[in-house]
Amino acid sequence: MKAIKYLMMGAVIAGATIVTHAQTENGGTVLMAKDTITQSKPPKHVEEKNKVFYIVEQMPSFPGGTVQLMKWLAEHVQYPAGALKTSVQGRVIIAFVVERDGSITDVNVVRSVDPSLDKEAARVVRNMPKWIPGKQNGAPVRVKYNVPVTFRLQ
Repeated sequence: MKAIKYLMMGAVIAGATIVTHAQTENGGTVLMAKDTITQSKPPKHVEEKNKVFYIVEQMPSFPGGTVQLMKWLAEHVQYPAGALKTSVQGRVIIAFVVERDGSITDVNVVRSVDPSLDKEAARVVRNMPKWIPGKQNGAPVRVKYNVPVTFRLQ
């Protein structure tokens, strides 16, 4: 076993051993244990504090309700020039987290239409005013929420 060629390295986390796959001169494969690592779980209170809910007793809401949300979106969306020229239109679905203080984080495009429309929809959602946070057992919690942003030419 003079020369060992490393093909790939793999790791299994959570109290396991890092294993290296190596090839010997005669073409055989050898598994070699390199080191043992452990992964500790965060304390339960930290885990619960950062948990994102999908359904809660009181869902988050935009100040003034859904009608005001749609009105706010319509007033702040700027149709991208490139999409306007090519007559691209459609509904972009944006997912985000309403934090315990009502701020918006983790904005992602769930359903794409066109890169320029996706970018504009995400920009507008990031700039929304604070929401009324969702509540579970009377306490504000982080809640995942989806909003459609519609781009329509008239």
